[in-house]
Amino acid sequence: MVKKGLRNGIGRVLATAVLTGAIFTNLQPLCVSAEVPAEYAVIFDAAYYATRYPDVAAACGNDEDALFAHFLNCGMAEGRQGNAEFDVQAYKANYADLQAAFGDDLKQYYMHYMNGGKAEGRSAVAQAPKPQTSAPASNSNTPAGKNMDDQLRWDLHAAINKYRLANGKKALENTMPILEASQVRADEMLRRYNRIRPDGRNGDSVLEDYNVPRHYFRELRYKSYTGSVAEVIEEWSKPGQDLCNVVLYSDWTLMGVGHSERNGVHYWVVEFCDGTNVCKEGTTSEDANYLRERYQTPEEKRIEEEKRARQQRLNQNK
Repeated sequence: MVKKGLRNGIGRVLATAVLTGAIFTNLQPLCVSAEVPAEYAVIFDAAYYATRYPDVAAACGNDEDALFAHFLNCGMAEGRQGNAEFDVQAYKANYADLQAAFGDDLKQYYMHYMNGGKAEGRSAVAQAPKPQTSAPASNSNTPAGKNMDDQLRWDLHAAINKYRLANGKKALENTMPILEASQVRADEMLRRYNRIRPDGRNGDSVLEDYNVPRHYFRELRYKSYTGSVAEVIEEWSKPGQDLCNVVLYSDWTLMGVGHSERNGVHYWVVEFCDGTNVCKEGTTSEDANYLRERYQTPEEKRIEEEKRARQQRLNQNK
């Protein structure tokens, strides 16, 4: 039986050798221990690692040193998540500059985050995964050279999810169709800052254009002269405001954020929907009333009821 002090001494030597690039052809990572350096706390927590990966726990038990050795020698290369804070696949997807530098060498992403990425405020959370850059649809009116990886889109997505989680609501995911749809609407704001699209249709119709499943759906728009995500959240989260009710609506499952900027003016569009498809073949949101059903704020309901009451009075006076 190896004494604790001797085992830790071997572990420190092993950890140093691994970090400097030495190759151990006879290494048994599930059996050899390596003491956890303090700086690794930003990417590794032994208890989290053991709970998340039962196969590793079965081999290493609750031995923190052994769990760390597995993480160093196997886990990082396999893309395993060492703690709740750092998801290597999300970190890789979020930053094109890191992809260009590290390619598919996953270990480098862990080391980058630990050695500087966290301090820079880079995000490694999987709640707002970044899609690969894609060309806009031919009918999107997207300005030439528009970057679909606009960081402000992901910043607002993350901020909305943070606000929802703080208020007991679930975080919202995205899909490529709803992301593309929201970006089309953001680009249309450059021509017409309105819920009515340049072609005369309602803004909601963009979800139909991109075949986004929806039953309840809602579009929020914001124009800013500062480009501040915090400003958008502050406006939309004022207590008692209808916009706050929309952002915190419980049944949303999907959210897409679009952003465009021209001459220092920033335009955000967020498309919310419940992801439930009620579309019937041969119908559109423009000619089928049942497809117009969506979440309504109290103010919208009041206006609609007043319009209905006025119409009834007109009919009675005929």
